[in-house]
Amino acid sequence: MALSKIDGTNFVAPTLPVASGGTGATSYTAGISMAQQWRLNANFTCNGNDQTVTGWEAADQAGSASIGSAMTESSGAFTFPVTGIYEISQTIVFGSTDSADTNVSSVMQLSTNSGGAYTNQSLLWIGFESDGSSPPSRQTAHQTIIMDVTDVSTDRFRIQGSNGDATNAFFEGNTAYNATMILFKRIGDT
Repeated sequence: MALSKIDGTNFVAPTLPVASGGTGATSYTAGISMAQQWRLNANFTCNGNDQTVTGWEAADQAGSASIGSAMTESSGAFTFPVTGIYEISQTIVFGSTDSADTNVSSVMQLSTNSGGAYTNQSLLWIGFESDGSSPPSRQTAHQTIIMDVTDVSTDRFRIQGSNGDATNAFFEGNTAYNATMILFKRIGDT
């Protein structure tokens, strides 16, 4: 049996899947919806224990880019622009002019009560024997965590540095390029 004509007056339009609170295909956003780099704008001296790393600025050198809403930072504590699952990567460029900095660490910490208390998420030990010469000896280390941000009014992130040797260690920073840096990337919905 051959069809000679199709009557489309009784067709029902298909329903399109909706993501992230949208209303149809035009509101769907695929991929990463937020990404931003932050860096230390000068060296941060780490010569004691449990020091919150401060001196952060959003990367703004030629060629740098960000996606979506920006993070905010105050006294080393970062707040998030929207809820979601975040990948947070930290690169530390550690330096020292002392001959023995073997007990330096960097800890990534999260708070769910507006910074009232933080929990350690990732610990990175950095240390080496140097000859104390100039320029200082350097070492680079990296760590990554995944964080579920469920409340932007209370969830916080910070990095603390410790130096059990109480020597002249530092995390390298520069306002012209990324040395010690953090990458915040929203990778999904909470």
